[in-house]
Amino acid sequence: MTRLFRLCAVLLACLLLPLSLFACKTKSDENNGSESVSTDPMQGSVTPEITGADVTTVPEIPEIPEVPNKENAMVITSEKLLELIRNGALAENGDYAVTDGIGIVFDSADRGKTYDLRGARIRIAVPVGKAAIGVQKAKNLTLKNGYISVYGGTAIDTTTARSIVLSALHISGNAQNAFVLGGESVTLSESTVCPDADGTLDVAVVATGDEVLITDCNLQKAKVGIQGKVADAMIAENNLLTDCETAFLLESHDCTVWYNTVTGGKYGVYAAFEKAEISAAMGTGYNLLVAQNKISGAETSVLMDGASNSVVLLNELENATVQNGINVYINENKVSGKLMLAKNNYLIANKNEGTVNASENSNFNGDNVTDLTKRNKVGANEELVPHLNEEQFVGMSRKRKVKTAKTESETLYAYLKEQLAEKDCVIIPPGAYFNDPTKLYDLSDKTIYAYGVLNELYQSKTETAMYFERCSNVTLKGMFFGNVLYPHTQGTVISKGQMSIKFRVDPGYLENFCDTSNFGNRAKGFLFREGSLYPYTDFYYSSKSYDAATNLNTINNSSECNGALVGDRVAMRNDYGGGALSMKYCTEMKIEDVTVNSCSGFAESDWQNDVAPVLHRLALSAGPAPVLDSTKSYAGYEDVIWTDSYGRLRSAKPLNTSCDATHSTSARVGVKLISSRLEMMNDDGGNINANYGMAESYDSATKTLTYANCNVNSYQRLPADFRAGDTVLLYTVNGKFVGETTVTSATVLSRDSDNIKERRYQVQLAEDITLPDGTVVSATDVSKLDRSEYDRVVVVQNLSASGSGFLWDNVLLHNAESFGVRIKAAGGTIRNCTFDHVVQGGINMIPEFQWWPECGYARDVYILNNEFYGVGLKSTLNENFQTRAQYVPIMARYTPYDDSDKAFVNGNNSADPDYCMHRNIVIEGNIFGDSYSRYDISLASVMGVKITNNTFLAPNEQAKRADNGAPILLFSGNDIAVEGNTFPDGVTNPIEDRGSSNGVKNTENVVVRSTPATPSGGKKEDSDELPISWEN
Repeated sequence: MTRLFRLCAVLLACLLLPLSLFACKTKSDENNGSESVSTDPMQGSVTPEITGADVTTVPEIPEIPEVPNKENAMVITSEKLLELIRNGALAENGDYAVTDGIGIVFDSADRGKTYDLRGARIRIAVPVGKAAIGVQKAKNLTLKNGYISVYGGTAIDTTTARSIVLSALHISGNAQNAFVLGGESVTLSESTVCPDADGTLDVAVVATGDEVLITDCNLQKAKVGIQGKVADAMIAENNLLTDCETAFLLESHDCTVWYNTVTGGKYGVYAAFEKAEISAAMGTGYNLLVAQNKISGAETSVLMDGASNSVVLLNELENATVQNGINVYINENKVSGKLMLAKNNYLIANKNEGTVNASENSNFNGDNVTDLTKRNKVGANEELVPHLNEEQFVGMSRKRKVKTAKTESETLYAYLKEQLAEKDCVIIPPGAYFNDPTKLYDLSDKTIYAYGVLNELYQSKTETAMYFERCSNVTLKGMFFGNVLYPHTQGTVISKGQMSIKFRVDPGYLENFCDTSNFGNRAKGFLFREGSLYPYTDFYYSSKSYDAATNLNTINNSSECNGALVGDRVAMRNDYGGGALSMKYCTEMKIEDVTVNSCSGFAESDWQNDVAPVLHRLALSAGPAPVLDSTKSYAGYEDVIWTDSYGRLRSAKPLNTSCDATHSTSARVGVKLISSRLEMMNDDGGNINANYGMAESYDSATKTLTYANCNVNSYQRLPADFRAGDTVLLYTVNGKFVGETTVTSATVLSRDSDNIKERRYQVQLAEDITLPDGTVVSATDVSKLDRSEYDRVVVVQNLSASGSGFLWDNVLLHNAESFGVRIKAAGGTIRNCTFDHVVQGGINMIPEFQWWPECGYARDVYILNNEFYGVGLKSTLNENFQTRAQYVPIMARYTPYDDSDKAFVNGNNSADPDYCMHRNIVIEGNIFGDSYSRYDISLASVMGVKITNNTFLAPNEQAKRADNGAPILLFSGNDIAVEGNTFPDGVTNPIEDRGSSNGVKNTENVVVRSTPATPSGGKKEDSDELPISWEN
């Protein structure tokens, strides 16, 4: 399907929308499903004060001696000066004049030494290009506490040294450079630079080495204050720069300029490069950080031109220009004049104060360059979802540690723990980091700025990359998550047999699918037609094998593999469960501009949060194709090998991202996912649910309910602890309502045991309930119960901790294997989302307590103004339309896990209100197009459903529609209204009612329009943006 065709289809659909949808306010806007669109999803995040430099730690410029002045000076040779320094024989506050013009050199003989110049003044002249004091091949040398007036060349040069500390050195004179900091690991601190009154100084500090730190320095009146042209990493922190023509001249990568104060001059920060690069490390200027600086009096506070993966954050500026960049992050700056943003690609500009002029940028996000409240009439406004450059970190050197001027070099995890213990706001310099699993506990009111930071999990497949527990109001911004080794594997089907396939693994991926250190025995697979990124089925199997000699994996006894073709692509999921981001027992967490490239578990999960997180501009991406060793032969793999624009040999693009993209369990206030992009999950885009327990008994005399952990599929879980005033909901595993009432006391543990299955819990209830006769806490796994026991096992759900208030708003979900979002929550809205090519279904409402320790019937759910396009491909392969009909854009029912597939249990085929547990669902203003499924909506076990003002376009030609073309299937339910909808040609009856529904209201007599209707006014409104998704 081409983009043009799809655009036309959506335009047609928008024209067909009932006129009420084009009003400024629809009927839906008046109900509980339409809270206003937030102008600031991150409201409440902690924002730091912009500090600039702490002047109390920066020395003042000392009095400059008159030079030359030999009357009171001791005239000595360079050789003699070196001898005095090495022997600690300089006179305290002595005055020395070196007249031979040679200079001194520290070398390997000075290893591990500390030389105190004792406040002496040293006056020396050397030729341009030479150094008064050179440090060559020295290691672990400290030089401190001196005054040097230099004429001609450079005062101090550490070009070939290592681990050098220069402290409290004060440079004056008329020279080329004060300091040239080369070598490796060089620190300059508490030093000053200022030329003589009639002198000049080209550069105060030239940083050319690896890991150069410049801190607590006072630099004045140089042409350039600090010149960053390092081989690797410069940090300029807490410095004062005054009246330098250019305070910071950045000419290299990995330069951090933060917590400085700049006054006067032409440029505060000047960073101009020939060209930005899609792969940042292929350029010259990348991983630049300009943060927490105060710059005033300069003609241009910041000029950044042609930089890649670079950040301008939390500065106080008079003006700034950022142009021609790729992946630049310009956020939260206070700009008194104009901020100019031009010709940048992949730009985030957010919360900058001042006048922002943006022109000719592409792939941009942020409230300075977009209207965060702008929504399409139907579907997602893709302008507001993340724009991803998957090549951003390809080829970039990985850092194992973080280094600042104030801390020792340490891991990213250790850096975060230490900094968060001391500060409310932490900034991580941009770059790609190896990291260990990060676990953060008991944090409150913190913000982590991680723009342009790749947090790459180093070795663990089972642990979460970043885990928060018992945290409150913590905000994470800008971080990318990935794995050093891509956790899944994939390849090409080269032969097939009866219920089996052989596949050859793509170069750059894990080769042996039978290696249990990487793949469990339950890891499932997915099949794609050649050239497609959209899987047509998943599959399970009973056995597998690997032949190392041929590099072939074999999958056996899989019925789904019978439909495979030679040349099909296959992807196998790593099922060890290592996630990217998880929050447990937290509240009011905020996640913005975070991207997950791949993981084996949930990309984001939250468990028993009081207020579940806000996820704004969350992105889930497959990540970049592996870069291959070009010295090796890849004969036979020509179909998947390619060469990129930089000449790098690459393998095929990944076909998997994660398990669920988002997974929210037992939240008291539901998760909010806003303006996000989710793609290529091997499971659901979202799952909003509650854990549950099993009822044991009820004592009417004390109104005490006793319950236990659930026991299902090897999981034992409990509902969130009840609090006084919570609502408990009880129903049988057969789907029959038992009771709902208020809890008057908090949960107590009434019987403890080392065996979790033997523990019991109690709460007091406001009203009596009646449990079914013979109610038992099943010792049998619920997923293996005999159907005769279904009415004796009672689910205990904390309805007050079941995701109420969840929101999916303006989400683009694309090329996903399972369902778009599973709703098991009590109260929430899905609006203005696009579900584009989702294999199994779009919005799925099934409690699933027979399979997982999670439950929940949907109630008070609003499904408004969404687009469903190309959904339900799996229904063309193995759907049983008579008993299931679950692979559809929207579905609500009791459970799909009916092994017989011959008859429904009561929860699916009864109109009895006690079995109609999905309640109060509004489906309004949606578009259904190019569906592969037999139906667009399939409902069972429902009560109080409104299907109004939706547009049903023609299905895909592969769809197995009934002769009457009915897009709506009703298995069972009560009080169902179907009105105001529009259907395509060929639909003679829009509703297929299986005869178990009561109170069905259909007032429209099937309206079919072959010619588009024209909205009032004669043309589509200018503000009516049309969604365009990627080609399949």
